[in-house]
Amino acid sequence: VIDNILGSSIGKAEELSKKYITLVEEIRIRFGLIDISAGTSVNKFLYSPVNELRKGLFYPLFDLLRSNTDAEIFYQQATDETLRSFNHLYTSGYKKWASLSIMKAFNPNQLLGIHMSELDMYTFHKSGGNVERVPNPTTIDRIHFHDFNESAALTVPDFILYSSNHNIYLSISPDVTQPMTFISGSYPDREWLPASTYGLLSPRHTMIYIDENPNNLSLISDLYKTCRPDLLLDFHTEEKPSLEDCLDNIKSCHNQVKPTIGTFIITDTIQNEHFCNNLGDGINLLPVGLDESKLAPLIDSIIKSK
Repeated sequence: VIDNILGSSIGKAEELSKKYITLVEEIRIRFGLIDISAGTSVNKFLYSPVNELRKGLFYPLFDLLRSNTDAEIFYQQATDETLRSFNHLYTSGYKKWASLSIMKAFNPNQLLGIHMSELDMYTFHKSGGNVERVPNPTTIDRIHFHDFNESAALTVPDFILYSSNHNIYLSISPDVTQPMTFISGSYPDREWLPASTYGLLSPRHTMIYIDENPNNLSLISDLYKTCRPDLLLDFHTEEKPSLEDCLDNIKSCHNQVKPTIGTFIITDTIQNEHFCNNLGDGINLLPVGLDESKLAPLIDSIIKSK
């Protein structure tokens, strides 16, 4: 059933899986990491795409076997669920692959993260909202990518890398979580936007921050404010809606989030010349596919900004 519904997209998912698994193992060994993982469904999809997609067929198939529905309705339900799951899981997995590819390109000397176990919801409740700052970044031995809109006390980076070659710290958050509380202190070295700006972000978006001080990268967003990103990545891997149909939304998000370096639209397909000429200032199109080397313009823009 899945092969009939997705056709050539199955091959695309299998290719992403191979690239991701190879990259994870390379990075894990190079930097001595114990583990690199994502949310359960995304992680399983990246390691076995077809098996994970089959799970979405369980309830429609159960209804069919119990004669609660007919074959035509089953196939429609199976189609809807498979396409929905595939689009979500493929885009999310593709973003993780791209984030790790960016990390690899900078060949970091150090990997840092925020240990939020020290600052959970109970701590915030007990303090009466008087927590001033997020814990400073410390060395990590594993990376875990959070899911889009996953509830968290605060939104913090999934990892921060340090590159001595370029003397910069860089943080990446492939999927933005939903902050549930706030801190009372401030980070004056970063620019902050209203929390409503955070609501403009969708599962397509990834934010990148760069700084010379890793402590300035500890917090991305709380209940009332969002840190202005240096780069906004807008991933488009679905046929519908088309990039042309999304262009107004892309421009609106770019103009309101105001990334200091700009917005990069990352695609896995080539776009027509007419579309490329109508992006607007600060918005760049990058047809990457699954070729790490095609991220070079994005890497160069980060290096030149410093």
